Amino acid sequence: MYRAILTAVLVIQLGCPYDRFILGAVDVLEQGSGTGTAPTFAAVEGAWPIVPVNEGRIVLFSSAMNVTRDPIGVTIDGRWQASLSPWSFLFIDLPVGEHLVEARSGRSAHPLGVTVTVVPDTPTFVGVLDHAPPLLVEDAEARKNLRKYRHEFAEPLPYDQQNPR
Repeated sequence: MYRAILTAVLVIQLGCPYDRFILGAVDVLEQGSGTGTAPTFAAVEGAWPIVPVNEGRIVLFSSAMNVTRDPIGVTIDGRWQASLSPWSFLFIDLPVGEHLVEARSGRSAHPLGVTVTVVPDTPTFVGVLDHAPPLLVEDAEARKNLRKYRHEFAEPLPYDQQNPR
């Protein structure tokens, strides 16, 4: 489903009726992966810390369909939180409840957002694009896609506890 939504976004943005061409491009882009030697999602998930009481975890990942290849800035509830490189992910622990996740690349004039509900004990997955609103991604689909992605950092810690590389 995530792949279909990304393809639809490309078709709409490019005004291109050549869906087979775009699907082929998606397949080619999906062959690359990661940001060097950073840990995989499976490694990070296996080592990440316990979520604090009354908080939940949101996993943000920058799609391979990041057309500009620029880092994407993410704000949550109006506060700048992170910058994501293509093919990367990070996670943030937030208070349980609704949060507005917005994304903006260097070329977008205004941030685009989605409201997500953070719950305890279950990660919430959000795919971030450079010219489209962030997308809530179902658990199984996110985990399938995240096999190809690398963590933004060497340590499996929430973003706000990281030391920049």
